[in-house]
Amino acid sequence: MFKKESKIKSEEKSLPTSFTNPVSQGANKSSSPKRGNLTTLIANDTQITGDVQFSGLLEVEGSILGNISAAEGCDAHIRIQESGNVEGDIHVQRVVINGNVTGKVYSETLELAAKAHVKGNVHYSTIEMMKGAQVNGNLVHEENAIKKIAPKNQEVKSAKAEKEVAAVN
Repeated sequence: MFKKESKIKSEEKSLPTSFTNPVSQGANKSSSPKRGNLTTLIANDTQITGDVQFSGLLEVEGSILGNISAAEGCDAHIRIQESGNVEGDIHVQRVVINGNVTGKVYSETLELAAKAHVKGNVHYSTIEMMKGAQVNGNLVHEENAIKKIAPKNQEVKSAKAEKEVAAVN
C-alpha cells in the first residue's frame, strides 16, 4: 500500500506544477469579467482546422491546425497534453506543453513537460523545462514576450485576405 503511494508521488514530482496543480483551479476562482473562467477541451480524436481564439483555459488532447491566441484583455492558459498536437503559432500568456507543437510559441510563462516536442522558436519571460523536453529552435528570453509579439486582429485579417487574393490569382 505504501509503495503505491510513494510511486505516485514520485511520478507527480516529474511533472510541471501545472499538471499536479491544475491551472483551471486558479483560473476559475476569479470573478473579473475580463478574465476568462471557462475551460475548453479539444478531445483526443478531434481535429480543428483554422485559427482559435479563446479565453480561460484551453486543454488540447487532439489536434489544432492553425494559430492559437488569447482573447484580448484576458489571462488565458493553454495546456497541450501528451496526445495533443498543434501546427501553428501560439500567442498565450501561460503555456504548458507535454505534446507536439510545430510553430512559434510566445508566452509570459512557459512550462515544457518531459514529453514536450517543439519545432520552432520559443519566446518567453519565464520558462520551466523538464528533463526529456525537446525544443528544435531558438529559446528567446523577452520581458513581456506576449505583449510585444502578439498579433493584432487587423493584422491577422489582412494576412488572411492577402493569402486569399494570392490563391485566386
